[in-house]
Amino acid sequence: MEKGMPMPKLDISLCLIVRNEAKRLADCLGSAAGLVSEIVVVDTGSEDETVAIARSFNAVVVDAEWKGDFAEARNIGLACASRSWILVLDADERLVPPSHDELVRLMAQEHVYGYNVKLISYVGAAAAREQYITDSVCRFFRNEERLRFHGMIHEEIASSVLALGRETLADCGMTIEHDGYLDEAIAEKAKPERNVQLIQAALVREPDNVRMWYALGTEWFQQERYDQAWPIFSRLVAEGDGGGDGTASGVGLRTDAGYFSDLVQKAVFTAWMLGKRTEATELAERGLRLYPDFADLLELYASLLAEQGCVKEAYKVLGRAIAAGDVSGQYSASSGAGTYRSHYMAGLLQERLCRWETAWMHYEQAVEAEPGFDPAWLRLVPLGAATERLDRVGALLARCAEAGRLPARTQAAVLEAAVDLRRPDWLAQQRGALREGFERHPLALGLLAAQLGDSRGAAHAWRRWRGHAAYGPAAALQRWALVQARRPRGSAGVASTFATAPVGTAIPFVPASASTAGQPAALPPPTPALGAAPPPARPPARPPARPPARPPARPPARPPARPP
Repeated sequence: MEKGMPMPKLDISLCLIVRNEAKRLADCLGSAAGLVSEIVVVDTGSEDETVAIARSFNAVVVDAEWKGDFAEARNIGLACASRSWILVLDADERLVPPSHDELVRLMAQEHVYGYNVKLISYVGAAAAREQYITDSVCRFFRNEERLRFHGMIHEEIASSVLALGRETLADCGMTIEHDGYLDEAIAEKAKPERNVQLIQAALVREPDNVRMWYALGTEWFQQERYDQAWPIFSRLVAEGDGGGDGTASGVGLRTDAGYFSDLVQKAVFTAWMLGKRTEATELAERGLRLYPDFADLLELYASLLAEQGCVKEAYKVLGRAIAAGDVSGQYSASSGAGTYRSHYMAGLLQERLCRWETAWMHYEQAVEAEPGFDPAWLRLVPLGAATERLDRVGALLARCAEAGRLPARTQAAVLEAAVDLRRPDWLAQQRGALREGFERHPLALGLLAAQLGDSRGAAHAWRRWRGHAAYGPAAALQRWALVQARRPRGSAGVASTFATAPVGTAIPFVPASASTAGQPAALPPPTPALGAAPPPARPPARPPARPPARPPARPPARPPARPP
């Protein structure tokens, strides 16, 4: 093929089910349109521009009545697909396009009928997309009549693939990004209420379906209704090793079922939130006997130990998490577990033990692994100032910035921490690495000038923003504070005026006096994240539903799919 020529589309049908997805559908279809030769969209009653957008991609649009059964709607699309392979996406997902050659290689594996792909689900604020959960889910499979989805909700097809033989389901390097569990998306679609209703309806039909009970417990967990989640989780964990597959026909649950590790982790966290610390600790210890390299569970256990004052033991457990590393290929894992987040937590524990050098080492490794992880920088900067290592912090900032791995948000956070330290000489040297941070804080140049003793430069920097709708009032207040700070001692100065300031007035940073400028900051108290609060992230909130069991030879599988 000549250089620059587009690759031919492959013998793949892209299948979706949608309803009122005009806001997201174009991005979804556009992510895969260059690879697939057919798009089949099952519409279950859209009232917006969803159908028009689908047809703009030359999709086959199938109108279907919504009957409260996701598997049924999925299977309508599969029946309409005409290509040899099927790729399934949801409208709030995007395919990270694999190489053309890699897809051809995957489709040529004669013994494989389906592939698990990596599903990255972002959680929290939409703008940041910093935290995510990694799962594995079967979304790429042969167009075969024997392969159909099962389950009214949390539908899955992997069990159909495995029914054809133990070697028919394989992993691949394909990745799908999912936005449906961002805060905005959850609020917009009211998914929790819908999911609970569908799960309860499924349990009326199949009251012994353990996988549906797990899904119901997870919905309560997601809504932080731990008192309702706990009876479900504790019963399911107690029934572990029952040898069943989690369906109505199974007996109990096998501990190598795809979602049992996630069940244990959620049960531990739920017990902790309900104050059942003994039960939480015992569950964690049992879970780690089954899954000794499950980094998320190791972090959770370390947090429990630290809360009980067993700081040294907790640190050893975090060492196991760090040794395990990124295990998202085996479990449903949170971003940073086993890597930068575990290092950060280890650093907090070392601060509690007054081991500053080791704490520094962990924070440094955390930001080297993920330069956009703000909490580690916010410990590293003051610790560097207190232990005379700011030159090393500067070198680390420069390396990350030169590599293009220092987000503007992180630069702004470091800038704020540095201003609070009142080390203006050092901060001035970091203007190159923190360029975008200064742009985000346009008044910071004035603060820096003031700390350097350049009152005229500070006043000039703030005067530029006079009359600005967003920054004008703060700039005026900064200039006023500068004048007050220079008034003779004994006159009515900043403190007395602030005392009578109207409620809601923004109190500006007052430049350091000559007696404190340039002095090292006192060592800040350790962040109490491991003492009285849970670790930085809860276990994954949504209920994956991988087929009940993997071949025993494989490590415990991570739970995959979640509802559209």
